[in-house]
Amino acid sequence: MRCRHSILARANDTCRRLWLDDSGVVLAVSVLAFLILFIIACSGYAIGETVRQRVELQNAADAAAYSGAVVQADTLSRVAAINRAMSWTYVKLTRMEMDAIVDKWLELVIDKWDWNERDVVMYNAGSCNTIRRIALWNGINAALDKQVTLNNHHRPLVEEIRMARASAAGQQKGYRQLKQKIKQAKKTIEDMNEAEKDLIDQMNDRIKKTVEDVVKANIEATANDQSAGGADISHTCIVGKNYFRVLENTEEDEKRFLTHSGFDQGIKKTFDKGIDDWFVRQPQGGEGIAREYRQQGNRLVAKWDWYSSKWRIVKEVCVLVAQKNGNSEIKGEDGYDSTFYETGTAKPQVLKETFFGKDGAVVVGLKRKLNNPLAYIFSGAQPGVYKAFTVPGGARHMWTASAARAGFIKPGGAPDGEYEVTYEDDSGDLGDKDKMWNLRTSDWDAVLLSLHRAWADGRTGRSWNGETAGKILQEVKGKLGVGGDTAPPGMNGGAFSPNQAEKIILH
Repeated sequence: MRCRHSILARANDTCRRLWLDDSGVVLAVSVLAFLILFIIACSGYAIGETVRQRVELQNAADAAAYSGAVVQADTLSRVAAINRAMSWTYVKLTRMEMDAIVDKWLELVIDKWDWNERDVVMYNAGSCNTIRRIALWNGINAALDKQVTLNNHHRPLVEEIRMARASAAGQQKGYRQLKQKIKQAKKTIEDMNEAEKDLIDQMNDRIKKTVEDVVKANIEATANDQSAGGADISHTCIVGKNYFRVLENTEEDEKRFLTHSGFDQGIKKTFDKGIDDWFVRQPQGGEGIAREYRQQGNRLVAKWDWYSSKWRIVKEVCVLVAQKNGNSEIKGEDGYDSTFYETGTAKPQVLKETFFGKDGAVVVGLKRKLNNPLAYIFSGAQPGVYKAFTVPGGARHMWTASAARAGFIKPGGAPDGEYEVTYEDDSGDLGDKDKMWNLRTSDWDAVLLSLHRAWADGRTGRSWNGETAGKILQEVKGKLGVGGDTAPPGMNGGAFSPNQAEKIILH
């Protein structure tokens, strides 16, 4: 009994001592505290990594949309530069053709005059009268010999016409000297037409390729993504089309085209009423700017009368035995040659009003999978306590959208970065004098847009509204294939106020 009591007493003492002994508590508390701090650190890392990926995603979308708009702006600048060159070439071509037509017409006048003169001289040859009974005159006053009536009111001497043609030839303005230059100018305009068409036809493909390259350069999968089965990074690029139109052969569009070359007075600077009566727009309407020679009234018409007689000696007296007279008329159309008489068709392209709405916007949507930022630690093992950082099913994504458009730098706006981004200003007047932005000059650059402005009616700033932000987000969401993800409140309704749309950062 005594022995058993002694054993129990010792056990009791040992338990009491162990109960009262606090050695090792620090280790247990430290392990628990370290675990808590580790979880907090992992949480901070997970949140930080997710935010970093979100910022990277937004930056990549912004860079891609902006870069796409840079391609668009570069294209518009190139088209504008071609328009200016085409307009200048067209003006030069029309002037050369008008010089050539007039020179060709005057050559026919001289040739016909010389033929008449030879005819009346030969008819009078052998006459007994010592005074030549021949004459060629302006058709109005027979006393004014050697005159031609041009266009019903000019009456120069025929020798003056010869001198004028010789002077024109000396200045390389005769039709023979101009023929090759005219052909080259026509070929240049044809090449410019084709160059503009190719630039515009290929623009959207270049935009999409640029967007793809910029996305790849700005966002990539991480070690976490690889361990979680990939980041599922993908993008969509929505670009408009059909916001160009070819100027039509109307007075208004022709004037607009002529001002592209800096001829600010338009038609009045290049054509006057007299010229416009015979070097006319043809055909009326239709795509492209074209003119051709067309005989009209007294434009490019030369007239004169001629007379000759025969005299013979009859019974020793010189008497009139025969006579003839007539008149000649030479018109511009008599020398018709398509090389000189038809300009060919210039097809400059300008922007439609719809460019400042949905058609002209470059919208980029970008997504990546939401995954466990600590996945690389597990290497395929069960996450255990870290399961809290794993998105259920791994099917959730973060996604975003960004929009941009080419903008015209207003005169005096640079370097402050003021751009013309509407068709008209809020007063209803054209946003820039004489629509300088409409591909008359090449001052274009990219401009990032808030979503509520990108697809809105861009006629004026007052027409911007929040509805388009929701439409963009909905379309991007569908194209990215994230329709099952939970969206921010109100997004599925499609309508946003500007403030709501701009406050949405995480989509």
